[in-house]
Amino acid sequence: MWHTFRELDELEGTPKGHAFRRFKALRGQWREGREFVVLDARHDAGRIAQLKREGRLYGSTLNAVLLSPEAARAIRAAGRTPAGDG
Repeated sequence: MWHTFRELDELEGTPKGHAFRRFKALRGQWREGREFVVLDARHDAGRIAQLKREGRLYGSTLNAVLLSPEAARAIRAAGRTPAGDG
């Protein structure tokens, strides 16, 4: 199952944006379509709306990112390191 930033933030008990910042730090080592998928509001509006109805996305989300289980694990692990968010 692919994961969202909201799900990771809630799972870890971290504030909104924490998982996204970790994703940005790790993104360079991943390939779109394999570790993550970007849903574009213009082309994927129905899917984004469904994810919002399911409570899997933040209400303010325009373009969504879905994370593979491996990427989600890496983001969670990075969130546990002593390094801060900047």
